[in-house]
Order: sequence, then structure tokens, then C-alpha cells
Amino acid sequence: MIELRNVSKIYSQNNKILDNINLCIGNSGMIAITGKNGCGKTTLLNIIGGVDTCTNGSIYIDNHKLEHQNIDDYRKNYVSFIFQDYNLINELNVYENIILCLKINNLKVNENDIDELLDKLKLNNLKLRKVNQLSSGQKQRVAIARALVKKPKIILADEPTCNLDYKNANNIMELLKNISNEIPVLIVTHDDNIINYADKIIELKDKTIKHDSIIIAENNNHDEIYNKNNKKINFKTKLFISRKLLLYKPYRLIPPVLMISFSIIFLLLSLTIKNYSIVNDSIKNNIKYNIKLYEIKKYKLNNNNKELVMLNETDKKEFTNDNLNLYNVYNLNENHSIVKFFKINMDDPFELIRIKKDLYTFFPNTIDIVECDTNEIKEEIIGNYPNNNNEILISNYLVDYFIKNGVSLYDSTEVFVPKNYNDMLNKKIYFGDNNYAIISGIIKYNLSDFEELKNIYQNSPKNNQDYLFYKSYILNSLVNNLYNKIFVNSSFISSLNKPFLTNLDNRNIYSIKLNDKSINYKPSLLNEEIEYFNGKEWVTTNELNDNEAIISTAFLYELINNDKNYYDKISSYLESTGKNDVSEGEKNFFLENYYSNKLIGNNIELSINNKLINKDIKIIGVTSSYIYTNDFNVYISNNVIMPYQEKYSTLKSFVFFEKDIKKRKDLLKKYDLDDTYNIRSIFTDDLESIYIIVKRFNNFTNVCAIIFTILSLLIIINYTMDSYSKKKNTIGILMSLGINKKEINMILLFESIILSVFTILFSSILYYFISEYILKFYFNFGHLVSNPFNLTLYNIIIISIFTFISFFISFTIIMKKNNKSNITDIIYNR
Repeated sequence: MIELRNVSKIYSQNNKILDNINLCIGNSGMIAITGKNGCGKTTLLNIIGGVDTCTNGSIYIDNHKLEHQNIDDYRKNYVSFIFQDYNLINELNVYENIILCLKINNLKVNENDIDELLDKLKLNNLKLRKVNQLSSGQKQRVAIARALVKKPKIILADEPTCNLDYKNANNIMELLKNISNEIPVLIVTHDDNIINYADKIIELKDKTIKHDSIIIAENNNHDEIYNKNNKKINFKTKLFISRKLLLYKPYRLIPPVLMISFSIIFLLLSLTIKNYSIVNDSIKNNIKYNIKLYEIKKYKLNNNNKELVMLNETDKKEFTNDNLNLYNVYNLNENHSIVKFFKINMDDPFELIRIKKDLYTFFPNTIDIVECDTNEIKEEIIGNYPNNNNEILISNYLVDYFIKNGVSLYDSTEVFVPKNYNDMLNKKIYFGDNNYAIISGIIKYNLSDFEELKNIYQNSPKNNQDYLFYKSYILNSLVNNLYNKIFVNSSFISSLNKPFLTNLDNRNIYSIKLNDKSINYKPSLLNEEIEYFNGKEWVTTNELNDNEAIISTAFLYELINNDKNYYDKISSYLESTGKNDVSEGEKNFFLENYYSNKLIGNNIELSINNKLINKDIKIIGVTSSYIYTNDFNVYISNNVIMPYQEKYSTLKSFVFFEKDIKKRKDLLKKYDLDDTYNIRSIFTDDLESIYIIVKRFNNFTNVCAIIFTILSLLIIINYTMDSYSKKKNTIGILMSLGINKKEINMILLFESIILSVFTILFSSILYYFISEYILKFYFNFGHLVSNPFNLTLYNIIIISIFTFISFFISFTIIMKKNNKSNITDIIYNR
């Protein structure tokens, strides 16, 4: 029995719908609730059914007051609704709509009972039909079947026949009339034909009940049915509902899934690139090719670019604890250029290098001179290790080049083309412009170890300049880092008889300050006699004191630009002397009559690289250079300027030989490319080129990841809100069937989780395809490099967290909105 005591419903201060309703409903019979439109019939029905709450008053179920905490169980176990608009769930078919009440109540689905019910309602041939494919009469019968299947204690029907024709309406009423013999059936109607079926009529007028016969077949023997089956919906049912809601109209999933997938892909690119380490590739290749020779270089960071720094002996202290036998590697300088082997017999050497397919036709750009012990060279040596200071040990790679192209010997004007390795022993080859070295031996490297790399280059396109990364870099690395090295004894560098050059280092900036005016100049070493004017006469000298300087005429001419009387005076001078040589005449006049007495004897300040060297250097004379040139020479004592002379040799790096594989790994990890000191193998240059390219690409992926992440979050929130709006009626129906808000939130959460998992799987598969078949092809990483974009478990975990958080944010917004809404607002989309 259901009893309403003093029930009122007020929507706002001036909008009272029901006022002091008292009603008692027995355990069977059909009750018709009538009244004019807007009198509160549906509101009364909703309050009785627990989908709406009264403002004042109480409801008693079998003499027990219906409390708020029991209202969900009451809807789930005690009542069934037949809505005016059917309120079937479009995401489910006929069969699923009907059995949903059983699943919600954790009741077993008896297929025989379901088939019997479908047959009774003439729905057995519509079992798997989508509800949006049904007629109005069929939908109403499905709604009745859903209401009956859980065997409720009361049925509430709101205008159950308003959308039906006369015949179908009578059939429905006959069915409900039969049901009312066992349980009470409340029908809201204004149809006189339906009223004729009623055992009792309740008329609402002036916000209250006009007539009520109060009790029909009262029976108080029911248990607390509404509170008996209060178990939560099981996980399987929640997952079933979530899946059905999610996959209804799946095309709506495409925009959010694609957008967040692109976000994940760019996020993965950023993560994989960030975590990419060329150390691992270096270790892998060094072990594969059994490389024992390693080089140590020193760098400094300059505007985010690495700049090679020349070493000195004190740098070896940094490696004291590593127990390494370090050997010096030098470059020799001549006229501001590093010494090279001469390329000869080439009409176009650059074209030759570009089109040749053989590994051994590459020619080294620079020579690394390595001072090391004989016992470190484990390869076979043809000839002898250098014993004398002018002897060198070279690679068979260089000799292969000579055999193919010839070489210019120091003591011959003819091109020498050796037939074999022995032909090159004891030959003198150019070592700079005017020096030579004797080849005492040839290292016979086993080039077959690198046959794979050779084949890769042979199969690569001729025109590589369009490629972001060239496969041929691998071969250049081999040439520049292994076959390009020559070996000498430990006194080779120190025994050189003279420097290779007489000029100063042109990388320095030299300037002098005279009469508060600073001018950059070209310094000159005083290695021969020069003529200069000392203020009285022309004299010569080949040496200067440390506080003396001679400056050029051109330098002084720079100081007379603002002298307006100069050209008038020079014209008068030329006329008086009758000289036709303007330049010579102007020079002599300038020196002897006009400026020498003002400048000679003055002091200048000397600076190198903006650092003051000496401020008390006196000008003792002016040279006779042509004044219109830009040759601003300044002669200063060699003792002052020699410390800034370019060195004939620079300590470029250290090398060491290491057999132990574990120690190699540890050293490569300890001194990686981000440290001041790098330990490098023959593959490092190649791998570093890839690393730089990938890092630049990472700048693009980082920006895209941020943009797509923001857009995807907005799209996910928009999609979720739109999806919730479209599913709002469905959510209201589920709640009317007894699912509480917490369980609705769990269903929505499961929906977000399912979509998240699908998105992660889809984006991971798409990323794998992009990384393996697009990026790998585009960047052409080559044989030595593992794909920097490979997926790792760590990265998958990161993107999973990102995806779940994105969907959880949108779910939280919906959950808060859902918790604030009541069932009637949700059902009727208010």
C-alpha cells in the first residue's frame, strides 16, 4: 500500500502545483487520475513514482516512511513507469530495453519468461529491432513489457494511449486492466474511454483532490519491498550500459578520437626524441664492429652551439680516475689552414667525390697526427712503425686512394701512381706546402668489416642533397675518424725544425688607439728590413724595441679625413715642385711637410681581442706604403706580438685504445655529447648529425603537441558535454528505473575509460605506422641508427596518463552537472 500524507509541491513562491494531497492506494485495481491540463497530474504521478520529490508532506510505503536514502531502491524494486513518450533507450534494441530492468536489479534473465512476455504483447518478431524503427503502438508495448518484466508492486502510466489509434489503445487498456487484477495501476489521462476502465477515479482540481474513495482492497502484508533488493548494480551491467551508450552513433567519436590521437602522436614524438640517446647506438655499433680506438674532444656551448676547444696537457688530469693511456692528436697549421694531403689528377674533385661509388675513393679533408706507442696498433703493419722524427704510419685506405688517383711526391715533378702498398714505403710525400714526411709503414685495416656500409652507399641515390640526412655521412665518419689518422712517434711534433707560418693568427682582433680614435689594423711581424720616415729623413731597420711602433701611410691618411685645408695644400705643393706623380708626390708631401711632425713621437695603445696589451708604445716613424690602400699595417716588436702568433700545431684531442667492452660502455655513458669532454668513436659524428636533426624536429613537435593538447582538451570537453546533452533523456530513464546518481556517474566514467583505452590503442598503432613507415623513410636514418621514434613502455604509460586525465577532466564537469540535476529535469531535458 502507498499512502500520501499532506503532500504539496511548490516550484517557486508563486507556483504551487499540488496542495495538501492525501491519498491511499491499495494493492490492486486501476486508478485513473484526471483533471485539466496543467493541474499537476503528471507531477503527482512522478512524486508517487519517486522520480520527483514533494516540497511538504510524506509518502509511506506499507506503513514505512519513504526516506531519501531509500528512494533509488524504491524506484528499482517497487514501481514501474510507462511514460507518455515511451522513454525507451534508443541505444538498445527491443530485447535489451526489456531485460535492462532485470540487469539493474541483478535478477537472472529467464529467456522462456521473456519470450512468453513478448508473445503476450505480440513483440516476439521484433526482439532484435532498434526502437527507432518501431511504430508508436509497438513502442508502447515495449514500454509495458519493460515495466512488467521486473514484476513491480505498482505500475504508473502517464497518458499510455495518447499516441495510439483506437484499436491499439483498447488493446493496451485491456492488458493493463488484466494486470490491475494483481497490482495497482495508476493512469494519468483525460480520455473518457480510458476512464471507463478505471475502478477508481481521482480528479485533481484547484491543486488538490476533489474526490477520492480512499482505499481499494487494502492489504498491509507486503514486506519492505522497496528496501529489500538494495544491492548495487554489478560491474558487468555497468560496462554493458557504458558500451551501448558509447557505440550509439559511433561516427560522433571520430573528431575527438582523431584530435586526441594527433595530440598523443606529437606528445610521443616529443617524448621519444627527448629520450633518444645516441650513446646506445654508439655502444651497439662499437661492439658490432669491434672498434677499439676512441677519441676525447673538448667543447664549450656558444649560443646553443657546440664549439670545439683546443686541449692542453693539463686536460689529461680530468681522466686520472679512468686509468686510460691517453695519446695526443695534433693538427698542423700553415698560413691559417690545416695541413692537407694534396688532391691531384682531378678535373673536378667535388664531382669526383659525389659520383664515385667505391668506399675507397673518399679523400680526407684534414690529417690527424697521433703520437702513440707501437704496441697499441694491433692491425697488420706493412713496413715499420715510425722510428725517426720525420716518418709517418698511414692507413691502407690512403694508399688505395693513391693507387687509384696518384700522388705528388716531394722529390719529383711527375705524378706517382703506385701499383701496390710496398711501392709507397719510404716515399716522401708533401706535408704542407714546403715540407715532407716519409712513409715508413702502412696499417692494413680490414675493410671488409664495413662492407655493409659500403653497400648502403653504393645503393643510395646519386643526388643526395635533397635528403635531410645523407647515408654517405657514415662513410665520411669512417674516413675522418679512422683512416684519416696517421701515426708518428712521440717526438714528431717537438722535433719540427721551424714553424710552418710567419703570419699572425687572423682569428684575433687587433686595434690601436691614437688621439682618442680606435682603428682595427693588420699587424705584421718584422722579419726583414723596412724603410720608414723618422720625421727628418728616410731610414731602414729590421728590429724594434718593445715600446716602439712604425705605422703605415695609409693608416695615417685615415686620420686626415676632416682636414679641409689638406687638398689645397697638396695642390700648391705639386705646382711648386712640378711633379706629375700624384701618389708619390702626395706621399712625400704628406710625410715630410704635413703630418709627420704631429704624429711621430706620439704614444698609441695596443689592444688584442679588446684586451689592452700596452699603452706606452711610441710612434718612431711612418712607412712608405701607398696611402690610398686599406693596408693599415703596424709594425711592433716581435717580442710583443709573437705570443699571438698562430701555433704551427694544435692539440686537437686525445685518443685511447680500449679492449674491454664493459669499460667502453661505461666511458661512453660517462662522457656523452652533452658534457664538456666527449668520448667519441668513428660513428659519433654520424650519430650526432642525426641527433641534431632530430632535436630540431623536436622543436616542431613540441609546439604541435602543445597546440593539439589544448585543442583536444577543448574538443573532448565539448564532445562530452554534447554527448551528455544527447544522452540526458537516456540517463533520466536509467535513473527512473532505479539507477542512482553514483551508479550513473560510474557508467559515465566507464564510458570515458573505454574511450580512453580505445584512443590510446588507436593512436599507438597510428604512431607505430607513422614512425616506422613515414618518418623512418623520410629521415633515412641509415644502417647505424636505431629509429629515434621507437615506442617504449615508459612513453606508453605517459600518454596513457595524459589521455585518462583529459577524459577525467571532462567527466568531472559532467558529473558535477549531473549531480545538480533532478530526475524529471533530466528526463524532460529541462
